[in-house]
Amino acid sequence: MKKILAIILFIFISVTNSFAVFFVDGFGANVDAGDLETQYGFGGGLGFSITSDLNFLFRSTWTSLTENKDKIDETDYEHFTAFGGVEYTPKIPLLSKYRLNWRNSILAGFSNSEVSIKNVEDGEVSDSGFACCFWTGIQYDLTQIVSPFLDLGYHSSFYINDFDDDSVRGYQIALGIRFYLTGSRDYTSDYN
Repeated sequence: MKKILAIILFIFISVTNSFAVFFVDGFGANVDAGDLETQYGFGGGLGFSITSDLNFLFRSTWTSLTENKDKIDETDYEHFTAFGGVEYTPKIPLLSKYRLNWRNSILAGFSNSEVSIKNVEDGEVSDSGFACCFWTGIQYDLTQIVSPFLDLGYHSSFYINDFDDDSVRGYQIALGIRFYLTGSRDYTSDYN
């Protein structure tokens, strides 16, 4: 049975690799975490095309902030998210003319937040829970492989323990680059 599953998996990967477009995102992020302050960090994503205008996307972001650095009441904030969902990129001829794409995504997954206050006993509080977000933005196809992007979004984390009374939600800004790894992107239609 394991051999059959391995063969099916190998065939699936071989076939999808020939027509699917796989990509990796890397980006810097500014995230408003509501009661946990506005934080800065970085993130990454992995994805592949389902159709020519619909992608499956996994995206993760880690941000942090230190207030009152090197003082007795130094406070560290951290916020981590891991999402999976879909990204829709409609074909708009006016944008395509300039090698631009309008991206929209809806994602859901996991969120973890932590606050640590220096020199305070039991000064570390953290919580994990469900989170969701949506993004919209613009992508410029610099080459068939490299595409810088700017995304704006909104996220919300739902906690039930230490941060159940806190509002951990707000805007997100991501500035990054998408690298297309495999698959075929039609040069004649995408790069006029």
